[in-house]
Amino acid sequence: MKSVENSGTAVGARCSDGVVIAVEKVYHSRMMMKGSLRRVHFVEKHIGVGIAGLLPDGRQMVSKCREEATQYREVYGEPVPGRVLADRLARFTHLYTLYWHVRSFGCSALVAAYDGAEGPQLYMVEPSGMLMRYNACATGTGSSEYFQ
Repeated sequence: MKSVENSGTAVGARCSDGVVIAVEKVYHSRMMMKGSLRRVHFVEKHIGVGIAGLLPDGRQMVSKCREEATQYREVYGEPVPGRVLADRLARFTHLYTLYWHVRSFGCSALVAAYDGAEGPQLYMVEPSGMLMRYNACATGTGSSEYFQ
């Protein structure tokens, strides 16, 4: 959780016709190229993921989301619902907290999805594997300031 608190802020908001994810890019050096710190990723046409915390851990979580979405499409022949993908990502994240020989993830993920049946959805997966559905949420450095 300390790595998430020390990273840039990620904010998500659900409205009647979609979900918005905004992230803060913290450049620690002027030598870094603009656009090199990607914190928002597309999983499928209707699902996106925003990351707050360690970027390598976030990329691992995004690749797992893409893998799960591909497997779901191959098995069921339809796009993965946002609720199912967020639940599978939370289970994957939780597994890394159970064993002593692997390090737990140092990032939180905001999963934004749009489903024809449930409409827009926003989920947050924490490093512990806890999954919550939100109308609006924030994580990272200034997360407590956004809802005061």
